[in-house]
Amino acid sequence: MIEPPENAELREFLGSLHGGLLTGTVAAVEPFGVSVALDDGPDPPLFRGVGFITFPELSWRSFEDVAEIVEIGQRVSCVFLQFDPWNGEATPSLRATQSDPLPGVRRGRRGGAAAERASQQVASLRRCR
Repeated sequence: MIEPPENAELREFLGSLHGGLLTGTVAAVEPFGVSVALDDGPDPPLFRGVGFITFPELSWRSFEDVAEIVEIGQRVSCVFLQFDPWNGEATPSLRATQSDPLPGVRRGRRGGAAAERASQQVASLRRCR
């Protein structure tokens, strides 16, 4: 059985993240997302960053090329969603820092109260910047 990478400093850093904004630099574009070297994080043991933004979390709008949204070396601010203990990385969202282009439609079709609470939390994070 393959075990997740063990790095005490990285695990401690990731465990300390509890929402809020993360800042960093786009380190690499991978086949299914973007690696981000987080400002406050330790050097990654195996990967190019300790944050990984999946393509759906990059933007509300569709895109053909990641370069339409971000470039390697670009500074980004993103909302922390969760941490992935298996891969030893944070899972942030760049999309969560942007206004939802269809807030009434999304809220009315599914999610109900949970979607409303999530929207309010993101709005409060934006005010904290």
